[in-house]
Amino acid sequence: MNRILGSAITPALVIDANKLRSNCRRLSNLSKDIKVELLYSIKSLTIYDALLEIGRYVDGFSVSSIFEANLVREVIGCAGKIHISTPSYSMRDIDSIGEICDTVIFNSLQQLKRFKGRMQDQMVGLRVNPGLSFVEDERYDPARKYSKLGASLSDVSKSRFEDETLLKGVTGIQFHTNCESESFAPILETVSHLDQNIDWLLESIDWINLGGGYLFTDQSDYQPLIEAVNILHNKYELKVYMEPGNAFV
Repeated sequence: MNRILGSAITPALVIDANKLRSNCRRLSNLSKDIKVELLYSIKSLTIYDALLEIGRYVDGFSVSSIFEANLVREVIGCAGKIHISTPSYSMRDIDSIGEICDTVIFNSLQQLKRFKGRMQDQMVGLRVNPGLSFVEDERYDPARKYSKLGASLSDVSKSRFEDETLLKGVTGIQFHTNCESESFAPILETVSHLDQNIDWLLESIDWINLGGGYLFTDQSDYQPLIEAVNILHNKYELKVYMEPGNAFV
């Protein structure tokens, strides 16, 4: 390692491939035990060779722009799955996004209404905002007051009666409520909250994405995650995704 570092032209980003593979194997084995599918959130590290290596261990990739989607498709070709979720989609890019990505998750009911009809073979998802805050710093809290990240549960419930066609074709939902957390207790609390408030929606969809923001450390207690996944599997028969980023790299 010292020889490699000594020969690097600085500034340089040096990736320990053995450590990366070790992280990948650990997360892959854990996901199989817990029965969740892993999507690598590439915003944590977008180096081409790293994506190529991580792709051997995950079920797909999570991206947040057409540029990230293009990069991943270049890396994985036609074989892998790409899920996209972003606060904003443009009419200019939406058709290209639909061609590149396998799952398109809309950030609001308005987006869903505007763009759902342009999707063809893609799985259509909706990001929901459970309204539960777990991050102390409001700058990084997706559920803070006046947040525009995801449709509120009350708005989703109202849409059920105001426009009975709006949620038709939605095959799954996503939430993302945490940041660099070692505790999985918030996932269980959030799933329980969804179970109590939008059980009718959980009964009508095929999958749920629990988001990222969890570090999967050796010190983590995985029991709350296991309990949450069991609710989703046993009560609703949902496929469960998670999208770690920093936990890999």
